[in-house]
Amino acid sequence: MCLVCERYEERVRSGTVAIPDGAIAQVVERFHGMEEVESSSLSSSTFFQVVEDIGYTLGGLIAGEGCFSVARRQESFRDGSPRLRFVFAMSLADRDLALLVALQQALHAGAIRHEPARSERWLAQVVLTVTGERSHLRSTIPFCERFLLPSAKRVQFEQWRDRLLEYRRRRSQLHPTGRSVCREPGCTGLVRGRGLCRHHYYLETGW
Repeated sequence: MCLVCERYEERVRSGTVAIPDGAIAQVVERFHGMEEVESSSLSSSTFFQVVEDIGYTLGGLIAGEGCFSVARRQESFRDGSPRLRFVFAMSLADRDLALLVALQQALHAGAIRHEPARSERWLAQVVLTVTGERSHLRSTIPFCERFLLPSAKRVQFEQWRDRLLEYRRRRSQLHPTGRSVCREPGCTGLVRGRGLCRHHYYLETGW
């Protein structure tokens, strides 16, 4: 069990957080079957089967509570062009921490932080944040393309995804790294093998 889950269990035992019930409990219980394969990589067939089982449930959670945003970093590139930070975040009441842990482990990326209640009428919050471009290309984007159903959030995601890919394409032209770019049209991910980035390599090979 991960450190976040251990802390959650301690809070349940101490009575400081409620145990989820109903559909939430079923999702969490199903997801904790991953404990047997928690050291698996994203290429693990067992890992992907577990994610597949609850993927649309987590996708629905993203549709309701997820946020895709772009922020400008303080520093710029040497030519003066802006450095951008692409963020996927989700905030829930801390009583639903187990759901956020499930999504974090499904994405295999991101960090969870705890935020105190802003007032007596508010609940304490837990926030999952994913910021790394590689994490987005490897996890956030493929997951949302697969499990985020048509909705306003899907439109927001696709606009965010396209802006990220265009940003990487332009950056690779202005600041070449010497590595090749994925042969898939419109993709600017760096090549892993067969002329494909990690994401498209997995789609073609399953590994």
